[in-house]
Formats: sequence, C-alpha cells, structure tokens
Amino acid sequence: MSTGLVDWKKQLTPTLLEQAVASGEMASCIRSAQASYHGWDTFKYHTPPAGFSIEQAWAYLKFVRSSHRTDTPVLAVNGETFWYSLTSGMHQSLSAIDAQMGSIAHFPASYTDHKKQAEIRLSSIREEAIASSQMEGANTSRKVAKDILLKNSRPHNTSEQMIVNNYQVMQKLMSLKDADLDLRMLLDIQKELTEKTLADEQDSGALRAGDDIHVVNGITGEIVHSPPQREVLEQELQKLFKYANADPDGGGAAHPIITASILHFWLAYLHPFADGNGRTARAVFYWYLLRHGYWLFQFLAVSRVIKKTKRQYEATFVYSETDENDLTYFLHYALKVIGRSIDDLAAYQKKKSEQGDTLRDLQKHLNTLNERQIQLLKYFSTHAEAVVDIATHRTRHQVVYQTARTDLLELAELGYLTVVRNKRKFEFVPVLGRIRVLFRSDHG
Repeated sequence: MSTGLVDWKKQLTPTLLEQAVASGEMASCIRSAQASYHGWDTFKYHTPPAGFSIEQAWAYLKFVRSSHRTDTPVLAVNGETFWYSLTSGMHQSLSAIDAQMGSIAHFPASYTDHKKQAEIRLSSIREEAIASSQMEGANTSRKVAKDILLKNSRPHNTSEQMIVNNYQVMQKLMSLKDADLDLRMLLDIQKELTEKTLADEQDSGALRAGDDIHVVNGITGEIVHSPPQREVLEQELQKLFKYANADPDGGGAAHPIITASILHFWLAYLHPFADGNGRTARAVFYWYLLRHGYWLFQFLAVSRVIKKTKRQYEATFVYSETDENDLTYFLHYALKVIGRSIDDLAAYQKKKSEQGDTLRDLQKHLNTLNERQIQLLKYFSTHAEAVVDIATHRTRHQVVYQTARTDLLELAELGYLTVVRNKRKFEFVPVLGRIRVLFRSDHG
C-alpha cells in the first residue's frame, strides 16, 4: 500500500525538503493528493512535479501528513497508535455539517412537525437497517425488506431477521443516548442485532472466545485483517468506553464527528464479536452523535451510502492499517459519506415537498379526502401492482389503527380501492381506472 516507513524517510533529504517547499508544481501535486487523500497505490500514477521522482513526491506528501498528525488512543496490533491529519477539505466538511446542524430554521417545516418528523425518521431508519444488514450478508431485496418493516411482519429467514433486528436497534438508540457506553450496553446492542441469526446462539451478546476470527476478502478469500488478541480485548474496550464517554468540550478533544468515526473504526478494528461487528460499530457511531446533540443523524441513512461504495469503505480500513496507522483514510471517507447522506436527505425532502404541493392542489378538487388518502392514491397511480393493508398504512403515516382502517375503508366505499381477503387479513387493491383519472393534468 505504501513505500514503507524507511523508504520514504530515506528519500526525505534536507535538499529535497528545500526544493519541495519552493516548488509550485509540488504544492499543486500535494493539494490534489490531499483533496482525495490518495494512498500510494493511486498516488504512484500521478504525474510527478518537474524535477522530482514520484517516490520523492510521495516522501514529501508523507512528510506533510505526518507533520500535522494527531494521535488517537487506538492501539494497532503492531504496538503503535493510530493517528490522523485533518486536511483543509475535511475541516470544510466539518464546518458545513455544523452549519447545517445549527440552522434548524433553514430546514423544511416538516422537521419541526412531530408527525412528519416521525415519518421521515422511521423512513431513514428503515433504509439504514436494510442497507447495514445487506452489507453484512442479508440476502433480501430492499422492496421485500421494506414491506416486512412496514407491515411489522414476522421474519421468515435469517436475512429478514437481521433487518428486523437492525431496525429495532436503530429505533432504540435515541433512548440510549443519555447512557454511558459500557460493556453491558455494547453486549446488549450486539445481542439485539444478532438474535436468532447466528449458527451458535452463544455468540450473541458475548465477546469472541478466541483469536480464530479474521476479516476475509469475500472475492479472493485473502485475510485482510486479524484483530488484536483476545487477551487484550477487554482492556482495549475499556479504553474505548472511556474515550466514548469523555466530555467532548474538554481541552484537546476531537470534533464529535471525528470522535464518532474513530469509535466506528476502533470497534470494527477490535472485532470483539464472532459476528455483528460492523453493524454494532455503525450503531455506536449513531449513538455517539445523537448523544452529543447531532439531531440530524436520526434522519440520515449513512449505511445506504456506504453500501453503494462498499469497496471504498473496506479499502479505507486496509489503507489505515497498512499505511503506518494513518486513520485519515477512514475519516476522510466517513466525512464524504456523511455529506452524501445529507445530500440524499435534502433530495428526499425536496421530493416530499413537491409531492406535498401536488397533494394540496388535489385536495382543492377532492376536499372529502385527507392528505394520507391522496398520497396513497398518488402512489397507486404509478405502482399498478401494489397493494396496501391497514398495518402498512398505519406504520407509514404513524397513525393509530382505527385512523388507518378508516382511511382505507373510505377509499373503498368511494370506489378507489377493492377489499380482498389474503389469508387472515384484508388487503386493499387499487381500482386503477378511477385512480388515474384523478391525476390527469387538468387536476393541477
């Protein structure tokens, strides 16, 4: 992954430093590499600055990075500590997130409307639970998984159980945010995430028994990470708990998002469980940020973005471990993921706002129907094969059973839905001809 500690330091002579500092081309090369935080595997393909070899440019880049290092309490298996060096772009990302967090007035009104807020929050939690579980092997489509969560159905297999478990834990994190992280809480989170999904149920809610746990490349079968030995695991976890529970306003404390990301990496690196390490690490990441007032994160589906860039996610662990314990690779990636998650949320909210405008226009023509009913009919107008039941309608809109039942029965009485019996429950099927007439352009 890199040219090695000895190699780059050998390149770094006083003459090279003097020439590099004075070179505008070198400065441009370094800015480019820092913007994406390239490792050696990518950097070696850069065009070297005039008068320098690519190895010399790498040596100067490593010098720049190590000159601004901040050590962490994360101990590597080689006995050295992980460290990071925030780039100017990372500082800008942190400032942008803080600005968004501190400006609730700039967000749509739905964030202060409790009912709308609950809908958005649960929608994001569903997406987070599905993506986080799929990354760890849940072989269930997003559509099937979403239906299970909306209908509150009983899981039929291990994959579905993983998703339901993850969903329940994500819902619970808000109630845990005021509690200190300790071994009991960590074990409880992992137990809830893995319950009824493991070959050996004794591995649920328990630390791994030995050292025969490895992270393996799913394609090549190559071992990419061997965690610290079991004999030091509990000692390292106590350090992690102390770090997680410390006052972030104390002197020298890292930015909360950096701390949360370090906890994410640290827990995954320690690999304290036989299974569920990634899901537990991401849950702790969310717990920490909710604990410290980052309310926006209850509306973000970070794992959905990670899932789309899973190879990068896995590569940042490897780079951080193999390039002299430089944790910046992981932190740089984490900030990009958070930024994209916020962008996704903004796009979702814009879409919902536009849909709301359409629904309000329709209500002028359909003043006997409420917004929930019109929203459902709008959905059916473009999803001909869809059906709905009372439980799904209730969950989606966060209303009581009787309200959901009344919504659907009224639509059936008006001829927009047909009621059919499916085993022990009733489902509502759209009458497409009548529904599509409602959404012709002459209705606004």
